[in-house]
Amino acid sequence: MARDEETDSTAAFTDVESNATHAGEAEDPANLVRNATASRPLAHHLPGLVSWSVTLLTAFGIGSANFLMLWSCHFLFKWKFELGELFKNYTDISICLAAVSAATAGIGAALVIFAAPICSGGQMPEVKGYLNGNHVPNLFSTRTLIIRFLGTVLAVSSGLPIGREGPTIALGCTIGVLLMRFFAGSHVKHMVEIESSAQSRAAAIVDEERFAQAQRVACIQGGAAGMAAIFNGPIGGLLYMLEEVSITCWASELTFRTFVCSVVSVLVNFALLNLSGKSDTAFLIFYDYKIAGDHPSWSWLDMPFFVILAALLGLFSRFYTTSMVAVFQARMRALKQRRCSLHGRKVSSKVVQLAECMAFAAFVAIVFSLLSLLGRCESTPAGAEVIRLNCPEGEYNPVATLLLNLPEKSIALLYAEKHAGKFRILALVVAFLGYTSLAVCVPGLPLPTGSFIPAMFIGALVGKAFGKMLTAVALFHITHDGVYALVGSASLLGAFTHQTLAIVVFLVECVNDLSLIPPLMVAIAVSYLVTKVLSKHGFDEELIMLKDVPFLDRKAPEGLKSPEVTAEKLSVEIRALPPRATATEVEEVLQQEQHTHFPIVSRHGLLGLVSRTRLEALAQELRESPSASAASGSIEVPDERRSAGSGREASTSSQASTSAPATSALPLFKIMDAAPWTVLPNTPAARLYPLFSRLGANAACVISSTGTFHGVLTRKALLNAGEEDWRLHRSSSWLEWQPSAEEAGSTVQSHVLV
Repeated sequence: MARDEETDSTAAFTDVESNATHAGEAEDPANLVRNATASRPLAHHLPGLVSWSVTLLTAFGIGSANFLMLWSCHFLFKWKFELGELFKNYTDISICLAAVSAATAGIGAALVIFAAPICSGGQMPEVKGYLNGNHVPNLFSTRTLIIRFLGTVLAVSSGLPIGREGPTIALGCTIGVLLMRFFAGSHVKHMVEIESSAQSRAAAIVDEERFAQAQRVACIQGGAAGMAAIFNGPIGGLLYMLEEVSITCWASELTFRTFVCSVVSVLVNFALLNLSGKSDTAFLIFYDYKIAGDHPSWSWLDMPFFVILAALLGLFSRFYTTSMVAVFQARMRALKQRRCSLHGRKVSSKVVQLAECMAFAAFVAIVFSLLSLLGRCESTPAGAEVIRLNCPEGEYNPVATLLLNLPEKSIALLYAEKHAGKFRILALVVAFLGYTSLAVCVPGLPLPTGSFIPAMFIGALVGKAFGKMLTAVALFHITHDGVYALVGSASLLGAFTHQTLAIVVFLVECVNDLSLIPPLMVAIAVSYLVTKVLSKHGFDEELIMLKDVPFLDRKAPEGLKSPEVTAEKLSVEIRALPPRATATEVEEVLQQEQHTHFPIVSRHGLLGLVSRTRLEALAQELRESPSASAASGSIEVPDERRSAGSGREASTSSQASTSAPATSALPLFKIMDAAPWTVLPNTPAARLYPLFSRLGANAACVISSTGTFHGVLTRKALLNAGEEDWRLHRSSSWLEWQPSAEEAGSTVQSHVLV
């Protein structure tokens, strides 16, 4: 692999004065370089004012959005139970709760199904694919921003066993990306002159590679701020995104800006909550976790039991993940069959999806209400937010408090030491069985749903029950069951998400007790190792496979590790263009070829590589009429739907007086990348793989040591190899299923072009 690091890709955007002849005549590449004069080279970095404006505005945006989410969820939750209290009969109360749950879930599902299908699910697989350097259609737009916010509020308020962390991360990413598009659009464009006999015009070309990288940085900042705002943990938010990003180009200034973005979002969220009077109940942060005193939170006698609990939850995590993936497959297969039976009538299929979502929400409410009858009324603890339901004044129903409450409040009761011993083992077992059996049925629903908080809650239930059993039979003193609940959450989260540091920091920031770091780290390490033996992929990675989200793993797939698989075998022959091409030639290439990069070749050899989006910019300039050209005084920066499939974005605009004939020569050497990534034909695939998976390259030219051009190696070739490995893993672990093109409404259309 070779690339002149001193040569900026923006050298392709300089104003060029050349006497180069038409494509059919000889062109000396030395003359092209010698006659090129840089009139306005672009800087590698965006201006500091732009970067910091996006950072701070993203923090304010996600902090405010999280506050509005919290306020809305608390309002709808309170209104739902106040409405139920109007009925005296328990059956009527259950029916009322089911009706409200079905209505709120139905409205949220309708918004997702008919307006933004990409917003269904946790959306972390799509975000991971985007941060991996790939293009995911329709992921970030103003419409998805609104649908994510409304859909998340309605879904959480319906009482489904879900969390809001995944959709909130996607919401933060959307805010960051949209702000970056708005502020950075004018800083990544360059006007390129197009000579046409006696006329001259200019096309606005965007440095799509630099623009895409800037948007991904904004996405990282927004995602970290969203996670930090939920858990009131800026360090945890930073570490969470650091573990999620697979490309290792993480600059030191990105760490600082992401940290500032997370801190500001937490402060904004906290300030707004203080003004509204909800700061005591809105966070997963428990300052009352420890009773005043200096007694330790745990002892060495607890450590063996922590290890046993972590190992058990590591095993359970594989069953939990397998069940959720199986439900997702079954739901998508049923959706495909319904569409086939309806002969392609998509509206009818969407109505069935909506009805299924509403029915499931009503079923969850009824099941939770019936299970609550198994709870024995107990005296209400001071300062605890509990649900009375069928209990008299001064008492509460422990099962209803665990199942019908907001998950954040239920987890707080399980962790807090002052509530230790308040839940009987029977209540914990009933809540665990009911909640888990319904939580595994959530994947595939057309709603924004998070899986982080449900796993946190289930682990806390198991850990607290485990601690209570030890307390009942132990011959020596152990810590209170709230610590075991915390260790249970850490164990299941580490095994389920395959994350480590972020989980420790989040939980420590939640309970405000640094002494719990050692047991949490041990528990996560044990559960992580146990689940790694059973499967190398976490839940999000499994969904990436099933949804066919474009994603390059950090390690090269087995199919590329053979020394016989080389760059030449993986490369594809793509129609080459001359340094000066006619408009007809460019139009033919764009219409007939579906590749994202095209080589610029003269009789002397390869000159450079040009992306499809830059060719489209020139072609659009030629197609525009004089009136349209004169009217366009600003630069349009399109969204991802216009981009090619490898994470690159481009925009076009024109400043011209007349339209050019089809025989006009377009100076492609002005817009090409004159220093593309290059590899030798015999380079092993395993050696060149990090160029794409770690550095985010989208294409590389395969050139021999003598300068002979062999073809172009694209990201698509490596993605295909990875898909083969994932397909083998899927067939050995799950029922094999392939989404059809019609299922773009509920899965991602990964149109990654060659």
